[in-house]
Formats: sequence, C-alpha cells, structure tokens
Amino acid sequence: MRNGCLWRWGWSLAVLVGVGCGDTRTQEEAAPIPVSTRQRLEAPVSLVKDFRPGDASASPSNPVRLGSSLLFTASTGTSSYYELWKSDGTEGGTMRLGGPWPQGSYSEPRNLTRVGNTVFFSRDELWKSDGTEAGTVLVKNINPSGDSRPEGLTAVNGTLFFVADDGTTGQELWKSDGTPNGTVLVKDIYPGRNAPGASFSGLRDVNGTLLFFANNGTTGHELWRSDGTANGTTLVKDIRPGPNSSFSVIASVVLNGVLYVSLDDGTHGIELWRSDGTPAGTFLLKDIQPGAGGALPITPVALGSRVFFTADDGTSGREPWVTDGTPDGTRRLKDIFPGATGSNPSSLKTSNGELFFSATDDTHGTELWTSDGTEAGTVLVRDIQPGTGSASPVPLVDLGGVLLFSAQDDVHGKELWKSDGTEAGTVLVQDIGPGTLGSGPTLAVAGDGFAWFSADDSVWGRELWRTDGTGAGTRLVRNLVTSPVNSSRPVSLVDIDGTLFLRASTPEFGDEPWKSRGTPGSTELIKDLWPGLMSSGGFIWNVGGKAVFSANDGVSGPEAWITDGTAAGTRLLKDILPGPTNGVAPEGFVGMGDGTFYFRAYDGTTGFELWRSDGTEAGTTLVLDLIPGPGGSAPQSLTPFNGTLYFTPFEATGDLELWKTDGTPNGTVRVKDIRSGNAPSVPSDLTPYEGLLYFVAYDDTGVPFIHRTDGTEAGTVKVTDVVPTGTVRPFEYSYDYLTPGQGGLYFTTSENGVPMLWRTDGTSEGTVRLLSLPRKWFSDAWPKQWLSVGPWLYFVVDDGTFGAELWRTDGAQAVELVKDIRPGTQGSSPEKLTVLGDLIYFTADDGTSGRELWVTDGTPEGTRRVADLREGPESSVPDQLTVSGGVLYFTADDGLTGTELWRVGEGIDDTTPPSVTCPPAVTVEATSGAGATATWPDAVATDDVTPTPQVSYSPARGGPFALGQTAVTATARDEAGNTAACVFTVAVVDTTAPALTCPQDVTVVAASAEGATVSYPAASATDAVSAVTVSYRPASGSLFPVGQTLTVVDARDAAGNTSTCGFHVTVQEPPDDGPHVTMCNLPRYTQETTLMACGWSTPRAGGASITQASFTVDGGMPIPVTPDLSGGFVLTFLDLAEGTHVVELAAADASGAVTRKQMTVTVDLTPPVVTIISPREDETLSSPLVVVTSSIQDATPTRVTTQWLETSTVDSGTGTVTHTVDLVNRGYVPLLVTATDAAGNQTQVVKQVYIGPAN
Repeated sequence: MRNGCLWRWGWSLAVLVGVGCGDTRTQEEAAPIPVSTRQRLEAPVSLVKDFRPGDASASPSNPVRLGSSLLFTASTGTSSYYELWKSDGTEGGTMRLGGPWPQGSYSEPRNLTRVGNTVFFSRDELWKSDGTEAGTVLVKNINPSGDSRPEGLTAVNGTLFFVADDGTTGQELWKSDGTPNGTVLVKDIYPGRNAPGASFSGLRDVNGTLLFFANNGTTGHELWRSDGTANGTTLVKDIRPGPNSSFSVIASVVLNGVLYVSLDDGTHGIELWRSDGTPAGTFLLKDIQPGAGGALPITPVALGSRVFFTADDGTSGREPWVTDGTPDGTRRLKDIFPGATGSNPSSLKTSNGELFFSATDDTHGTELWTSDGTEAGTVLVRDIQPGTGSASPVPLVDLGGVLLFSAQDDVHGKELWKSDGTEAGTVLVQDIGPGTLGSGPTLAVAGDGFAWFSADDSVWGRELWRTDGTGAGTRLVRNLVTSPVNSSRPVSLVDIDGTLFLRASTPEFGDEPWKSRGTPGSTELIKDLWPGLMSSGGFIWNVGGKAVFSANDGVSGPEAWITDGTAAGTRLLKDILPGPTNGVAPEGFVGMGDGTFYFRAYDGTTGFELWRSDGTEAGTTLVLDLIPGPGGSAPQSLTPFNGTLYFTPFEATGDLELWKTDGTPNGTVRVKDIRSGNAPSVPSDLTPYEGLLYFVAYDDTGVPFIHRTDGTEAGTVKVTDVVPTGTVRPFEYSYDYLTPGQGGLYFTTSENGVPMLWRTDGTSEGTVRLLSLPRKWFSDAWPKQWLSVGPWLYFVVDDGTFGAELWRTDGAQAVELVKDIRPGTQGSSPEKLTVLGDLIYFTADDGTSGRELWVTDGTPEGTRRVADLREGPESSVPDQLTVSGGVLYFTADDGLTGTELWRVGEGIDDTTPPSVTCPPAVTVEATSGAGATATWPDAVATDDVTPTPQVSYSPARGGPFALGQTAVTATARDEAGNTAACVFTVAVVDTTAPALTCPQDVTVVAASAEGATVSYPAASATDAVSAVTVSYRPASGSLFPVGQTLTVVDARDAAGNTSTCGFHVTVQEPPDDGPHVTMCNLPRYTQETTLMACGWSTPRAGGASITQASFTVDGGMPIPVTPDLSGGFVLTFLDLAEGTHVVELAAADASGAVTRKQMTVTVDLTPPVVTIISPREDETLSSPLVVVTSSIQDATPTRVTTQWLETSTVDSGTGTVTHTVDLVNRGYVPLLVTATDAAGNQTQVVKQVYIGPAN
C-alpha cells in the first residue's frame, strides 16, 4: 500500500506488530480506480449562492464611555474575532488598543466595565485599560494553571467586583483595585475545588453595597450581599427555602438604594421583589398574577421615584406596569391591547423625564409609545408604519432630551429615528442603508453632544457611526474592516428528499429558513417568519421526510415549526409555551418513520419533558410529566428502535436509567434499573444493531459496560466485561464510540488512559480486541469519528508516529493508514467525515493550505484535496458537510464572499426515479391484544445512477402492528431525491386457541332420589390476545342425576378459536338409613351479608351415631359444625357476597350414610333503578288525574308505589308499572314513585309536573 502503513497481528498476541510501511501489494493487486469514482473524485467545487454580498462588518459591541472617548470591541480580522478599540468620534481618533488577541471565546475582550478612570475587561484573565495602548495591561493572572474567565464585572464605590475561577476554589467572588496585590478572593461561598462554584448572577451596586445571587450548595441560587470582606459577605435571605433557587431571570434595576428584581419563591411564581440588602427589607412587592404561574416582570427601568416594567397579570396579557415601591403603588399603567393577548411592550428607555417603549395595540401594530406615568399620559407617539403594519421601534439612548431609536416605515428599512415625545417631533434622522434593507442601528452610547452607535449601510458592513441627532451630523466614524467579506453563515444543513434545507442570514430577511437544489435559481427563502431584519433562528431536523425546526416569529416566542418547503406550507406546529418572549426552543427532534416524531419541550408548567407529534397541532402532546412540576426530566439520547422510542430521563430520585415509550403515558416505562437503587447507570451511545439496542451504562460496581436490550427487562443484559477475570480494575476505564460496521459492533475502551479498539457480535465469546495504542492520556490517541463504508470502518487516530490521520480496518486482520496527509507527528486532524456514494469527504489541514475540503476512496492515490478555496496558508474552514440529492453541500469562507454555501459536483440532473419491488404479503401471529411486531424481507430497489437507493418503510419494519391487515409502503429514494413506492400488506392474525384446563372430577352423594345440585370449580382459560368466554354443559349449580355425567367446557376467544375439555360429575345414591337433617328457615332475599344458619342433625331410630356435620355455600369448602348432644342442634354464621347462593347442611353417620338439605338465599345490596317514563319533567297537564308509567330494573321481586296511593309488584324485578293517581292540587305538583325490592332496598324518584287551571 503506497504512502500507507499496514499493521497485522497474531491471534495469540492481541497487540499490534508493525510489519513495515510502503506498498505491500503487487502491481496486479493494486486495482485501478473505477472511472465513475475518478470522475466524482475530480468533481468541481462551486459557490451555490452568496446570500450576503458586501463588505465585512466590524460589528462594534461592548461599548463603554471613558472620559470623552468610547471604548468598545470590534471584529477586524478575517477570522471574525474581537479586539479592543477606542474612539473620540473622529476617524483619526479611532484606534486599536493592544492585540491582536488570540482567537477564542475566552481570549477576546468582553465585559467592559468602567471604574473611575479605568476600564476593566475580561479575556482569559482580568485586564484593564486607561484608554492608551501602553495602559492596556493584564491586572493579574488569577489562575496560573488555566483560565480564570472573569465574569459579572461590577463597579461598587471605586472597587471592581467580579467572578473568577483561580483553579482551587472554583468560580467565586473576587474584587480588584486594579493592582495585582489588590486583586483578591472575597469569599469562597461554595467551598471545594470540585464544587460547581457558586453560580453567580445579577451583580448590582445597591447604595454602595454589592448585591448578587449565588448558590452556596445548600440554599440554592439566592440573594447575597458583600462589603468586600469575607465576614461582610452574607446571605441576605433564603427566599425559596431549601435547595431550590429563587433566582429566575436577570430582570432588575436599582432605585434610591433599593433593588427591584424578578424572583420565584416557589409559591407565587416569578413576581417583582424589592430589597435594600437586609432580610426585613427583602420582600415580595405584589403578587400581580395570583397563583404559581407568576407575572414574569421584565425590562424594569427607573424614572424619577418610580420603576416601570412589563408584566402579565393573567388577564390582560403582558402590559406596562409602574411601581413606587409599595404594593398599593404597584399597578398596571394601561391596558393598551385589551384582552388576554397583551401589547407586549419592550425596549423600555427614558428620555427627558418620560418613558418610551415599543408596544402593539389592536389598530396600529407595533409602534413607539410614551408615558408620563399615568394612564391618560400613556399614548402612541406616532404611527410610523401606517395601518396594522409595524415599525417595530427599538429605543436606543437619550441624546440631550431627545430619544434616538430604530424603526422602519413603508419606505425605509430599519433606520435611525429621533423623537421628543410628540408626533411632529418624531422623524427619520438619516436613511443610512438606502432601500428597504435598512442599516439596523444598535448599541447607542451618548457622548458629549453626540451619540455613538452601530449600523450597516450595506457598503461598509456593520461599523461604528456617530450622530448629533441631525442628518448632516450623522456619519461613519471609521471603516474598521476593509476586507470584502460579509457572511450569511449558513447553518443547520439538512437533506429532505433531495432538497437541502438550511438557515442563512441576509440583510433583507435576517436569519431565516431557506432551501436549495444546488443552483442559484433553486436557492430560495422558504418564509420570512419574523418579518424584517429580525431573525427567527432555530435548528432544522429531518423527521421522516418532514422539515421541523425551532424558530421565533416574534409573536409566539421560540417554538416548533413544520414546513413542506413552501411559504404556505410553513406553519407553527404548536404554541407550547404561549407568549412572545417566553419559552425555550423545543429541541432533539427524532422521527419514528411512521409520520410521528418526538422531541423535548418546556411548556412552563411541566419543565423539559418528552413530547410527541403527528405533525398537527392537535396531535402534538406531552407524553408524560415524568418529574411533576417545573423541574422536568430533561430526556436525552432519543433513539428510535423497532417502532419504539428509547431515551434516558432524569428521575425524581436522581436516578438516570434507560426508558422506552409507545407515545402513551401508560406505555412510557423504565426498561430496567441497571444500577440498583437511586445510583444512576447513565446509559449513553444508544446504537441499534442486528435487532438489538446496544448502549453503555454503569452497573452496580460503578464501572461502565456495554449492554444490550430487546426492550424487556429480562432481555436487558451486560454484553461482556473486557477486563480479564481477576484483574484489578484500572483507575480509569471507559467505553466510547459504539459504531456498527462490517462483522460487528466496534467500540473503544481505555485502561489507565491507554486506548484500545474492539469489536463485538453481542456475545462474550465474540468480543475481541483489534488494536492497542501506546499514547496514554492523549485525546487524539482515542480512535474517533467512526464511519462504516462497505467492508471498511474508517476512523481518525494519532498512533504516535503519523499524528492524527485517517485510518481504516476491515475488522479482521488489517488496520491501515489511508494516507499521511501531513507528514510528521502533528497530523492533519481529519474531521467531519461524510459519505457520498463510495467516497468519503472530510476536512484536513496539510500544513500548507490550511484546513480545506478533502476526499478519499480509501486508497492513498485516491485521497486528495478537493480545492484550496482560500489560497495560501489560511483556512476556508469547511463545515456543515451534508449530502442532498447526490450533491455534497458545505459552508466555507473563501476570503472573498465570506462564509457561504458551496457544493461539490454539478446541480441535480437526475430526474428518473428508481424502481422498487415489494416483498410478498406477510402474515404473523398475534402475541398480545396490541397485535405483534412484524419484519419482512427487503424490498428490491435499483437505479440508473445511484448504486444502492435507500429504502424506507411506513409503518417501520420491526414496529408494532395491530390485529388485521395493515398496508405497508416501501419507498425507494435515490441520491437525487427521486422516489418510487410500492405497497404490500402485513396481516396480524390470531389462530391460536385459548389455553384451557378443566377442574378435577367431582363426586357427591345424592340428596334425594332425583340426584343432587352440584356446584363445581371453574375451569382455567387464558389467551394471549383477547378475552375468553367459557361455557359449561351442564352448568354449575344444575341438578345432576344419580350416576356419572360428562361435563363439557368450551373456551372461545374473540377470533372464534375454541378449546374444549371435559370432566366427570358422579352422584352416588343416598343410603337408606341416613341421619335426620332439618334446616332452619333462611330468608329468600336479604340485605345482610352475614347470616345465621342453623338446623338439627340426629341419628335415625336404631341408626349409627352422627360422626360429622357441615354447612357449605355453593358447593365450596365445608364449614364443620358439632351437633348438640341433647337435640342435635347445629349453628354457624355465613359470610355471603351479593348474589344468589345455595346453602346446604349435610350430616354423615358412622355407617357412612350422608343426608343433605339445601335452601336458596339471595343477597341483594343494589337498590332498584327507577325511571318515570311519563309524564315528562315539568310537563303541563290538564287534569290532576294522572296516568304514571314507570320503568323498574332490579334482580329481585319489587313493590312499586306511586304517590302513596297505588301499589303493584314486579315479580321478576324488571318491568313496567302503570298507575292512575289523583294529584288533587293544581299548579306545580311533585310526583313520587317508590320502589322497594324483596331485600328491602328502596329507591324514590320525584318528578315535577304542572297541572293547569280547570276550564
């Protein structure tokens, strides 16, 4: 194998022995690459569409004033990372401070905070700047062994407070005076390095004291205060007692030494609280929405002596509110949009002593409003977008008593406007981005007579601008980025039936869903869900041929949507958590192959739980609230298998085990408690293979092992323990990367950091080690990025010689290096392996051209770079590799167009569908009332272009099928997305007769010459599919003649399958000289369930003495009694159930003669059912002489009385009675019918009729 290395090993060694590098094949063995493969290896690469043409953007952010200058961060490099800049409002006075910083989310400047004449900011550590490059320096290396990642920078009385991790205490509270010695830990609130840290949030300066929220590991996330000393850092109040947290969202403001903040005490939901930093001064201000729901107050701003905010009282929807700090002074400002919808005010800002905000009413859409704090003074400023359209204003900053804000009208896109609070004084400042796109002004900061802001004029990208509030005084400060790069950054590429669905950001529509067939003309916007520049966002999933995605349309908040690729066919799946600003986007969508899919969602009541949908609003429902309340079970690893969804949820006990569901609450169950008790087994890597589901889970030893399941508890077992018996368990041991491949399921283990490659067929004997690598504790030494193609399993690993490169194995004797792309020990680090036909595309860095797109057919000569899109050592960073319609799509940055959508090969030109032949009809035997699981031979699919078209089945193979016939559709799809289908049937039948067992033969002695009444035990009859009807011939309780009688038992199921068995009842002749037996009279009908039974048993004259006597009920177990010696009297008490019973007294004498006496008694506990048929309720009658007809239903003879006057008896207990009674009076008269059965149960029914006046 040229330029490769082949490893082989002996079966007895289980370790690799290198046998050399180079070509190990002869010329005859090295087969030429097929022409079709060669053509695809050399397929051209082309840009699909430049969604966002134009110059790159610096995207200024994190602005803060320092003297007369503005410090901010901006992206000025080609890799889009941020640097620190300052500006005095002129081009010459706009310059970079320090840098360039290393790229990375924690190495870029952020959290700019001014303390006096210094601006502090965080990178990987705490930094500061005095506005000069020399004065931009590191304050202190808090975590020498890593990054302390300072967050929450807050100035209090000239001291900077912040949160950082020093590598010892975890994330805790620190303070700094700007010097290394003055940068110290304040207090270790959550002690211990391994503790998760105190999770700080909401740091605020309240009257010279720091208030913040933190978790000490006991009280949850609660309110604390600090004066900068350890002793002065204390918990203010445990607002939500116990380990749960009161902190909910960052929504707070400080006014006159009081913190106003939204909290949840566990009783009232999220409501507005106030705190002066003392326990007594910390209390709920007002329960705006009574109950546990909470009003969720947000966007508070202080103005004068009042705080303005928005809230939802549960009746009026979200509206503006105001408070003076007292419960009585906390009120709704105005119901702008009457009804439960609410006006949803947002972006509250103050200017010139007035409140400005954006709100929606029922006439004008979303426009600019203002308020002086009264209902009458809360008015629309101007209908900028006339009619029901929305200007969607966003107030930015106050500039000398004038509000600057962004808005759009019917001519301009989102642009810079100003307002003095009057309609006439509300005008466009400048049309910065001509046309309907707009410049989207954001991030305004007021300077001395002017304001800085960020805007995109479609020429220079998003850059720093300044304005004095006039059109002439509004100009670009400086174009910080001159590279012609402006990216749409396509993401979430998904193939659905040959069409590529994706998200891309454009200046006109923002971040919205698109679709493409690989050409510019076929690349089109599906729908602008949030009209204008706002972005709906969200990821896209393919759930069985349906495109489902999460998005925010600005009305329903983040929710699930579904689309067929057209604007008309794009709709909200269901508003699971109503409200425009509420909710967390549903996620983790998984299709079942039958048109249904599952996902995780949060509805505001149940927390994150499992949901199921058939694609309709009505069919989108919560499966089960596994952990009741807002916590949620957060189900993970959603995996379809044999028509059932398997997943791993958190349980209320803290356990984490494998569960499954059929979509119903009763069908959602834990498969098995693998790790007994409440210790979690943490199942992961759920992987279907050969009819079983494999996964990794911890057992009772606390060590992970591979398990498998067939969906039953008994069928959930550990596959094998690869550690030899008697071996001491290594310190570190794990299983990872379960991957189906040729000959078995592949996985890796590590023993004390040494990685190994294994294969298993699901048995202990079939689990073998294939590869062991010596690179201990080195992440790239673990084989990963598994991909099975034909007989080969590909993976990336660093063997210590070639660096991280692409390898493959056939699972038997060979493990091969595909190609040493980057010679030396560094390696090319291949990533994002993606199959197209018989080729594998991936990204790699050869050390010369940067990270670019590569392709391989598995041979060294067939492994090459596809294109150097960004010529030179810089990388185009290909990403999102996705196959759709036989075309490979990916995103890349060529340095000219920015990060855009690219493709390999030509657009789709295959329009011929494949051919498909279904298997013959399938018949399976039902295994339960639900039917049976069914499988069948593969459908045969062929295509002129695609070697092996994909075949899917609906319903899915291996899933549950109901009794009867089900049509199954087999659909074949080629790489171009063309489909063909055929249909066959699966019949689930029940041909198995019930299992029937007869009772043992019965022998009794005749009570008279006619024989005996015999009650015998019931037969046992069961059926796996349906209920069973059992019949007896003769029936139990019948009179059997003297002699032997065959009793036949028939059992019949719902399908008509019948089983029969028989037994004998023998009645022996009574002896002539038996004892005398007499029974006391028993009531024929009674309400009593405990009855006294008595009688007499005496020998016949000259006969033998009595040896035993007993009572029986319905032929059951004898109840022995002892005859009185003087007169043979016997007595017992019987417990009887409701129904008719045969009570028998039997006596036997010393000669064996037996005499029996029987009586029948009926226990009736049910009152009669009485219905007055006529007259009707409130019927008007002309005469008080009324004919009353009543319906009676009872099991015993029943006496019926109408109006105390007429009485009849229904002997059978059920029938109709008609009485004629004189009601005497006129007007409304009650009519009474009383029914009393033979047991004394009584029912009375009253009906009112109207007797009209006499003529």
